[in-house]
Amino acid sequence: MLVVCTGNVCRSPLVERLLARSLAGAGVRVGSAGTRALVGEPMTAQTAALLERAGGDPRGHAARQLVEPLLDGVDLVLTATRAHRSEVVQLRPALLRRTFTVREAGRLAARVGAEVQGSGPRERLLDLVARLPQARGRWPVTDAGLDDVVDPYGRDDETYARAAAQAGSAVSALLAVVAPQG
Repeated sequence: MLVVCTGNVCRSPLVERLLARSLAGAGVRVGSAGTRALVGEPMTAQTAALLERAGGDPRGHAARQLVEPLLDGVDLVLTATRAHRSEVVQLRPALLRRTFTVREAGRLAARVGAEVQGSGPRERLLDLVARLPQARGRWPVTDAGLDDVVDPYGRDDETYARAAAQAGSAVSALLAVVAPQG
């Protein structure tokens, strides 16, 4: 799985680390990149603090540029916005049916979650990915802006908190399907 945003210092590393924390040891690899990455930079301090409050670990993150080889073998690409989704699909058209904004994927996962099958997170993820394209057609969003995570970079703490809440609720919806607790 690859998570994509612009600079790879706010939204995508937050989503990456939240997913990786919950899927560690489940055979699911999660990485992140930016369409205009601040290559080598750590997460912003605000993102790191929000991630730590959510139980994640910001240490060791270094922003990297989205390049085509990063898309090799990726089962699912999650993006911060519809514009990022378009950039991924332009770079690798074959990923059209496996690239979603994180909020779109969370919304659709909640719709099809009861149908998803598999004995573990990896198998459940693959089944979910197979179901998402059809779900996109069955339940299109009425306001496309609702599928984007606001960009907090260079903005106030309130905007960072809003971005984290948007991304976090989408990640929770995905994890409820892929790695249900109990």
